[in-house]
Amino acid sequence: MKVGAISAPSRLPVVPSEIPHFHIVKSTKFHEDDGDEFKLYRTRSRPRGVLLMFSYTEFLDETFRRGADVDCRHLKYLFDEFGFKVLGYNNLTQQATLDTLKSLRQVEDVHAAECVFVVVSSHGHERAGLSDVDVCCYDGRVSVYDFIDFFNNTNFPELQGKPKVFIFQICRGLKENYSSRAKHRERDGAGDQADADELEGVEDQAGVEEHLSAGEKGDAREREEIERDGAPRGADRPVVDPGRDVSDILIAYSTVPGFVSYRDPEKGSWYIQALCEVFAARAHERHVHDLLTLVDQRLATTFPGQTSSYENWGFNRRLYLHPGLYDDEPAAAPRT
Repeated sequence: MKVGAISAPSRLPVVPSEIPHFHIVKSTKFHEDDGDEFKLYRTRSRPRGVLLMFSYTEFLDETFRRGADVDCRHLKYLFDEFGFKVLGYNNLTQQATLDTLKSLRQVEDVHAAECVFVVVSSHGHERAGLSDVDVCCYDGRVSVYDFIDFFNNTNFPELQGKPKVFIFQICRGLKENYSSRAKHRERDGAGDQADADELEGVEDQAGVEEHLSAGEKGDAREREEIERDGAPRGADRPVVDPGRDVSDILIAYSTVPGFVSYRDPEKGSWYIQALCEVFAARAHERHVHDLLTLVDQRLATTFPGQTSSYENWGFNRRLYLHPGLYDDEPAAAPRT
């Protein structure tokens, strides 16, 4: 039985033996407004905020996304340590996804949060000529703007003025970095099975072969170990225009427009690996804009076949996460 038929949130338990082995540096003092034009979002309460994870691994018509469960475990551990309430939703249908988004306004943990993070992890279908991307649900698709639109100031007025950060672990097209094609193993090119023995999901296999050396061509087994979060282009649907009622929204993508996003079946997606490592090590001293820049720097050095990006929609204050520090508790003693 496919789990995608569920319409209720599915919790994401962390198995003790599978707890991520990365150290999260905690804050020892709150960052303060320093008098310049960049003010701070308030992030001092317990819980700090809420993390909403929409993860899709099983589909009616797409390939299974191995390793996405690792991303979920890492993110849950990270945001638990940051003092966030974590709500996970797995393999929802298209309608269940939309119904869940609509219902969030009634969830006390969400509308009372100081800040909201929304992570969406799935296959992505590029919409040619548009900045929009369709996210694959168990039995259909939902636009990235559908996710974002539910949190604008009209649809969710309780969150007006509060920071809302969206993280999309999806492909945004079919283009691949040639160094990635040569060095890595498996992509998440949903629906492209003809070239599975060599480079899955590549539209022009002959063109790829021209860029591979004899040794690289012989490394077929290695290429089968890395996947990508994408799918072929489908029929366009009307664009959802969020209008001018949006503010305090930051949108992070695991890749740039037109390109695939890679995922290791054992270690999880490249982007989420980099994000968890950077946020764990630097969130105590850097605001989120800086952290996302550092995430891309980590990608460039550790996974050079992928470039991340982010968009600012009226996100005009600095967001410090202050891991482990709350207004009702004394500051931790500095480390010696």
